[in-house]
Amino acid sequence: MTIAIGMRFDDGVLLATDTEVTQGDIKMSRSKIIERSFGNADAKCIFAIAGAVRYAVMAVDEIASKIDAYGISSYQEIREVIKSELLEMYRTHIWPNPQSTNGSYTFDLLIAVWTRIDGIHLLVSSEDVINDISSFECIGIGLTLGKYLLEPIFRSAKNHSDYSLVARYVIEEVKNTVPYCGKSTDVRILLTDGSSPTANPLNEKQQEEAIKSFWATARQMMILAADEKLSNEKLIEEFEEFREKVVASRQFLGWKITTGGQTCEPSQEIK
Repeated sequence: MTIAIGMRFDDGVLLATDTEVTQGDIKMSRSKIIERSFGNADAKCIFAIAGAVRYAVMAVDEIASKIDAYGISSYQEIREVIKSELLEMYRTHIWPNPQSTNGSYTFDLLIAVWTRIDGIHLLVSSEDVINDISSFECIGIGLTLGKYLLEPIFRSAKNHSDYSLVARYVIEEVKNTVPYCGKSTDVRILLTDGSSPTANPLNEKQQEEAIKSFWATARQMMILAADEKLSNEKLIEEFEEFREKVVASRQFLGWKITTGGQTCEPSQEIK
């Protein structure tokens, strides 16, 4: 069971998942994202998995093996390999199994593909069917809630750092709501030049905690703003208190803050 998110934006693609894996009665933490490079770094693929992990990993290994063996370096060729290997996987190992109809052996993939020739693309698979994605997509048991949360905020992000925050917020909400989605959040970014920014794990944890705190306060502000019995003066006071809490939290986290054209270090007070 999983929540996995794929987002396509101007300077790249982001994939994010939870890391909870269930085997019998045991819940473990394990990455559901697999990265592969091909040739002389002329092509890269990042796979996010939802569903039957062992079958999905087997399929990814077969896809990567074929791309390597054929020396493929164009997007269309890689796309065809993915399509044919998924079909072969389902036709040989999954569909013949009588229990495949209950979803126990099926899996879906989100795939970021970069080639030096054709740039970057985002694909989603559903069994043996693949489609190109131009905005965002979710897979796994948390997909419905994930799409619901992403729809109103996806376009508000401006760069890959913003999209990382959006992904962490959405996955955190899904983990808190949907059974079998949990543990930590794994985020990978592939930029249009083929590079992958390396995040600081401490900063990632701080971001997740800050998002939870900010979002809870923002929801409280929304309720107050809709209260017709609350005076405008009192509402302004509440919003000012909210602003002060946010600024204080950002400074505590060590984030630089720009206000009125002035950049303040964490130790500086903003008035």
